[in-house]
Amino acid sequence: MTKTLVWTLGILIFLATIGTGIYAMMTFNATPAKQAAASVEKEKAEEIEEEIKEQTSFIGGVSEELGITADSEESEVMQIMHEMTHQKVRAQDKWGAVPLTNENVKKVIAIVEASSFEHKTDMLTILKRWENDNFSTVAEDHNFFWRLQGGNVGQAYGTLTIEEEQKFIENNFAE
Repeated sequence: MTKTLVWTLGILIFLATIGTGIYAMMTFNATPAKQAAASVEKEKAEEIEEEIKEQTSFIGGVSEELGITADSEESEVMQIMHEMTHQKVRAQDKWGAVPLTNENVKKVIAIVEASSFEHKTDMLTILKRWENDNFSTVAEDHNFFWRLQGGNVGQAYGTLTIEEEQKFIENNFAE
């Protein structure tokens, strides 16, 4: 009986030692993994913050004025519409911005309606959406103008959040 008790105790001590060793290895190995995961999360957060800063910062070529009239060429009107999208889109590169306001949209509609532009129908379709505060396809609208203008850098790949757009407006149009 004593032999059985000694053997049983020995086996229990052996199993406890193995269990403690496994627990220690898992605990010590988990800490670097947790640190690595936290580091990756911090890095992602910094990348997102940097992208937001890049997308909402002052971009240059900004004008509060439309600078187009009923006598403007189609390419000039398209350029203004393209620049209007910049306050709402995420793009690899943006240069130039004009406020995309209801007042500006109405002015551009009047110019396009009175024109005989080759892309008049497409331009009016976009402008009418904007007039109704429908910006669900603004990235595609941007890319429509971008392609027609022979763009190779600066394709839109998404839209800014309301907060990001407000920051863009503050950084580019606020006096």
